Amino acid sequence: RDAKPEMEDEQIIALAYRHLATQSLDIKPAALDAMSDDQVCLEMLRHWSVSEAFIDADKADSMSAQQCKQALDKLAGFMLHRLSMFEHVEKMGGLHIVGTERHESRRIDNQLRGRAGRQGDRGSSRFFVALEDDLMKLFAGPKVLAILSKLGMKEGDALESRLVTKRLEGAQRKVEERNYEIRKNLLEYDEVMEHQRNAFYGTRQAVLEGREIDTIIFSYIADAIDDACDVYIDHDYVASQVAEWCRQTLDVSIEAGKLRLDNLADLQTQVRDEGKDESRQVIEITLGEYMSNDLPPEQWDLRSLSSWAMSRFSVDLKQNQLRQMNVDEVTEQLAQTAQDQIDKKDLVGLAKFLEPLYAQKDLAEWVKQKFNIEIKPGDLAPNESEKPDDTKQRVAQFIYEKASNEYRQREIRYPIEFAMDMVTQTAQQDQQFAAEQLVAWANQRYDLGWNVEHISTLPAGQIYEQLVEASTQWHRNGRLDALVDQALTEHDHDPQKLAEWAKQRLGQDVQADDWQNLEHDALRQALIDKGRAMLRQELTQLERFVLLQILDTAWKDHLYAMDQLKDSVGLRGYAERDPRIEYKREGASQFHQMQKTMRDRVTELIFRARLTPNVEARNVYGDQRAEHAEADNVMNNAAGAVQSGTAEQREDQAAAREAGDAPDRHQSRKARRAAAAGRNRGDEQAATQQSKPGYKKRKRRRR
Repeated sequence: RDAKPEMEDEQIIALAYRHLATQSLDIKPAALDAMSDDQVCLEMLRHWSVSEAFIDADKADSMSAQQCKQALDKLAGFMLHRLSMFEHVEKMGGLHIVGTERHESRRIDNQLRGRAGRQGDRGSSRFFVALEDDLMKLFAGPKVLAILSKLGMKEGDALESRLVTKRLEGAQRKVEERNYEIRKNLLEYDEVMEHQRNAFYGTRQAVLEGREIDTIIFSYIADAIDDACDVYIDHDYVASQVAEWCRQTLDVSIEAGKLRLDNLADLQTQVRDEGKDESRQVIEITLGEYMSNDLPPEQWDLRSLSSWAMSRFSVDLKQNQLRQMNVDEVTEQLAQTAQDQIDKKDLVGLAKFLEPLYAQKDLAEWVKQKFNIEIKPGDLAPNESEKPDDTKQRVAQFIYEKASNEYRQREIRYPIEFAMDMVTQTAQQDQQFAAEQLVAWANQRYDLGWNVEHISTLPAGQIYEQLVEASTQWHRNGRLDALVDQALTEHDHDPQKLAEWAKQRLGQDVQADDWQNLEHDALRQALIDKGRAMLRQELTQLERFVLLQILDTAWKDHLYAMDQLKDSVGLRGYAERDPRIEYKREGASQFHQMQKTMRDRVTELIFRARLTPNVEARNVYGDQRAEHAEADNVMNNAAGAVQSGTAEQREDQAAAREAGDAPDRHQSRKARRAAAAGRNRGDEQAATQQSKPGYKKRKRRRR
């Protein structure tokens, strides 16, 4: 407390001795303050000589300071009499590490020891181990404790031996080997998830960055078509459908490979015979649970048997009646009832499975529901000289071409449909602004050179058709290629200038450094890709939204399933199966199933999903202009383009009108005439005041 930074080292040490004296010596504070620093130090040395070195008090009173220090130097570990100021811990003897136990890994102990000798400094370490430590229990069990107790060891006694140290190191080595095997085993389990994570997150990152999304979509479409062809264009497809129909209708299981599909009558006879045989087998097996011959009749579960017979065969067997019957009699009665029920079943439904091209019809229906494409079953029929694998390949290629053409057409129309939806919603707030937005979008996207006056003279449907025609020209008829070639010529293939042009004209962020080393053809293709990204920008946003939603949901479900598999796969060892092999096989199967699920969901939604424009409400009264009357006519035509489109567009337009509610809907006739007069005079403020809707305030009744 009294020490100060400017004091000398001797002064600080003297204060330390004086502080120790106030705690150890039986001297009053006033007398202690009157003593000099040397006297205080001498009294402390004599006190330690008596208490620590066990020197006689009378002899200590006659000893000098040097004699006391020499006596205290003989004490190991006592250093209070040699207080000094050290600039570095090495001058004090170095850092001393005290370990209270030994770690399972020798590496951790060596790291701790290394703290005492960093950069060549002096240091020391000492470890203490108890017999109750986990590591000691690995080689020194209860027997060792019993032996040491018999030898006279007590609680707190120390045992130092090189043999003990070697045995500890041997135990550590065994533990390290065990932990290595555990990590190796876990790594083999994690290799499965590592492969799946790399595959999944590579696809997801590409979707997040918007790279090659159309390639991902088309690959999903192709894979989904291949999966469908493997199912429908299969030799046993019809037989499997018949077996499934029998299971649902007759509640019997029939192997698909045993069915004869040449004749309806023969098929019905076979199904009835197979159903009767299986019914008898089920009855015999089930009766063994209720009326076992190994149990006396008093222990039969007749009540449950009566309930099962009623629910399964609609046979009312009372418990008293069952007590008077044996197992064979019950079996024959239930079997006869089951056969009678099967004979009464109407098997006319089997006729549809024998129709020509049944599998092809189902495949055509799948294509209709999946891609909204009409395909004739005859186009999917196999040729006489064609192998089954060749048939699958030909049919898959045929469907893929149809689906890809349909999706290419969607690339042309969807951005326009989205823009028209945006115009429709914006027109409910500000028609002039909506017209300007439509003109600006069309000119920037397709170089049409439109203006508000031009589209006001066009019929509603013609606006939509002209946009579709312009989009077709850019997608398929070389307009984009011509634009890119012109840009390459004007900017002399300079990557920096072309990057700025792509950002300004195509609206795509490009790093000029990425194009520095590209040749002419590669640079041209890069610009074309950026142009295509501009043309399908709205569709790309939809694809990203759909893909991210489906990918994230499927991946979370897959992770949960893999965790469940990891927790339960260890039980496969009881069946003499390697859990690691089983985990790899099951994990790969579940990953392929997850990919199939993702493909099915994406292909189901990507041809039907649409993003709804979210137009922020605008103040139609504060932003009106003098040319509002002209804009009304223009945007009525523009909004009518959606009316002449598809049924879905007309429904969206009707819903938008109902939700938006026109601003003059609740005006009176007088207010509308006044608003029209105000617009004709150009008095915008007056027109605005007259056009505001007026609602009567309802008085609340107080209760």
